[in-house]
Amino acid sequence: MKQRHVQTLIETNFRLPLWPTVIFFDWHGVLCHQPFWHKLLSNRANRNYELISHFVSALFADEEFIRGWMTGRYSARDVLSRSYTPLIPRSKDDFLIRQLRKDCLQMEIDAKALDMFRELRSGNLVVLATDNMDCFAEALSTRKFAAGIFDDVLCSSELKCLKEHPREFFGPWLAKHGMRFADAILIDDNPANCTAFELAGGQTVLYNHGRDFFEKLMGKLRAEKE
Repeated sequence: MKQRHVQTLIETNFRLPLWPTVIFFDWHGVLCHQPFWHKLLSNRANRNYELISHFVSALFADEEFIRGWMTGRYSARDVLSRSYTPLIPRSKDDFLIRQLRKDCLQMEIDAKALDMFRELRSGNLVVLATDNMDCFAEALSTRKFAAGIFDDVLCSSELKCLKEHPREFFGPWLAKHGMRFADAILIDDNPANCTAFELAGGQTVLYNHGRDFFEKLMGKLRAEKE
């Protein structure tokens, strides 16, 4: 089967299938642009800013640890065991972990995306699909902000696999709901994830980071329904 070329919404002849359809939305980079420890990193006046900034950069450069964290092999608490954990005054009482969990609870969804979800849910299932850590999954269950927005949530740290393996990540959920990949659309900012999802039989929209992306997406979806 010839692989379909992944393009931005504006460049593609993307068509919305009739019900039943599930639309999977990526989190970081699509629905939310706040990084972990965003409150600490946004405060340059903090005397520990440089130390924490270096720590976050080193942490996310540690690919083996990050992949393990996103697939449940490591937990948020394991962050404190990293050799580059900053020796700030409050680190001994888990300050970094407490701040991380607080930030996860306060992450905000793009306001335009919220408007779109209300319209999409009238004829489709809307599911959050994220390669993410245990702290994020805990925040979802604690804050319950997903209730009324998403019909379900798929998180890699709970599924023990990443979206780069779509049959393992999405397949069980689709089978449980009597759907196939042909009934699904993935909106993601990672071209590799989009390509893998298409090879599994689904459709994708590659997020283009444009400020008007959600407006154009909704306009396209409305046009296809008319």
